[in-house]
This record gives sequence, C-alpha cells and structure tokens, in this order.
Amino acid sequence: SFNVLNYFTTIDDGKNKARGADSDSEVSRQEEKITAAIEGLQADVIGLMELENNIDAEQRLVAALNRKVGKNLYKGCGIPKGFDESPGGDDSIRVGIIYRADRVSPVGEVSILDDEAFSIARTPVVQTFVSTQGGRPFTVIVNHFKSKGGASNADTANKDKGDGQAAYNAARRAQSLAICDYIKQNHQDTEQSRVLVIGDLNAYQQEDPIDALRANGLIDLHEQIGQSTPTDSSDVDYTFVYYAQSGSLDHAFATKSLAEDVTGVSIWHINADEPRFLDWYDPSRVAPGPYRASDHDPVIISLKIK
Repeated sequence: SFNVLNYFTTIDDGKNKARGADSDSEVSRQEEKITAAIEGLQADVIGLMELENNIDAEQRLVAALNRKVGKNLYKGCGIPKGFDESPGGDDSIRVGIIYRADRVSPVGEVSILDDEAFSIARTPVVQTFVSTQGGRPFTVIVNHFKSKGGASNADTANKDKGDGQAAYNAARRAQSLAICDYIKQNHQDTEQSRVLVIGDLNAYQQEDPIDALRANGLIDLHEQIGQSTPTDSSDVDYTFVYYAQSGSLDHAFATKSLAEDVTGVSIWHINADEPRFLDWYDPSRVAPGPYRASDHDPVIISLKIK
C-alpha cells in the first residue's frame, strides 16, 4: 500500500490544476524515487494512491519500473469499466493497482466499489489475484478515503467536532461501512472471501472509521501481527508525520479467512521522517534512492501461499 503523492504526467502550469510536478525534469526525478521505492518493496501486488486520474500515469509508471528492473515484470490493472461515472471517479486523483506478472495473475477483470459514500472521496478499486505457484485466490480492495481538510466546505455532519478526528469524520466512517457492506454482499463463503483492504484511509488507529472496520468483523493486521499496540502509544508505528506528530493513516485489514494466512505486516520508513527539502522538487538537494519519494510510508503485508 503506497500513497505516491500526486504522481501526475500532466505538468502543472499554474492554470490547469495539475497537482504534481512543475516540469518534465521534476516528474522524472519523482519517477526515479517512486520506482526505487517500489523496486525496494519487492511486492507482488502494489495498491497505489494519488495517481493522476488518467491511464497515462499508470502506464508511464509501469514502463519506468520495467526499464529499471530490465525486464517486463510489472503490469497495471488499468481503469475499471464504469469508473468515470462512479461516485468519486471524477476526482483529480485516483487509486490503482500494479502487479508483478511473474508472481501473480489477475482473476477476472478489475472492478470498482460503486457507492455514494465515495462521492467526495476516491472510487475504490478491486482486483482478485492468484499466485503463479498456485494456491487460493485473494482479493485486494484499494482505498483513499476523504481527507481531513476543507472543513469550511463541510456540511453539518462533517464539520470538525473538536474531538481530534478533524473534518469529514462522518464521511470516512460511511466509507468504512460501505467497504464492509460490499464485502458482505460480494465476498462471503466464496473462494474470493479472502479479502485484503488497504490504503490511505485518512484516519488514525483509534478513530471512528477504523473502529467501524473492526466492529464489522475485519481484522486489523497491525494489531494482530504488526507492530502497532493501541494500548501503548509509545509502541504504535506510523506512516505519516504532521507538524511533528506521527500516526498511521495507511492501514491493512483482512477478512478472517485471509488474516489466518498473513505472516507479517511492516511499515518501511523511507518518507514520513524525511524533511521535505530532500524530495524531488529541488535537484540540488534531492536525496538519492527511495527516500522522500512521498509523504507517506508504504505498508507491506506478507501472505502465505496455500
């Protein structure tokens, strides 16, 4: 699970509302850092957040990854049918899925989670995979919930209540419940019931949207097997640092049938702790390798093949 911080192929000219690089050289530097990070993850399936909402960004990233590794290993799942018309499908950024074709194969077509709860967020993307070595399939749902900002535009239900959860907490909780309903309706008692829910949920470990996922039977993998211990804040791992305060906005949940096969969950601290001046904007200061490729640290989940 990796938020790649506005990876846009459209260059920001100050008028077109593009959110990424301001020049071709900037996007090349950004690409170098993101591909270094993804190669370092050694993941078979990568859920991405903050891709530009087009097919070009995904295709360019996949091509850059394949050039970096010297083989045509990576493929993108593309944009699902009906995505543009779905709630959240018109946002300037989207989620996506890429994968290593030598290690996993997609089962069926990539699809969307079509629910009005995501009309002010991003449309979740769903894909089932099976290992090329055999075993049971697993399904990945990639998410990017509504952010905490923009309180001035929020309706009454989504105003900042002053409880530490910021604006749009009600919207994020509704998005969690929509995920749970989708799983109950589509992934119960089937081979595809082994579901992994990942992404930038824009909610910290003890906020209402995360509690809603737990309450509806999804297993918080950071609690079950990872490094996070909610009862002791000193041990809670993190994926994001905001004004010197750290917490996890990026999460990994699983249905019970899949959680039994999870062997590890970890956070690769390559971004959140690094100062912004090391990122890809300034060529005189940019750090080599994957460091500060984004503002979020990626989350890594390990599964047994069965």
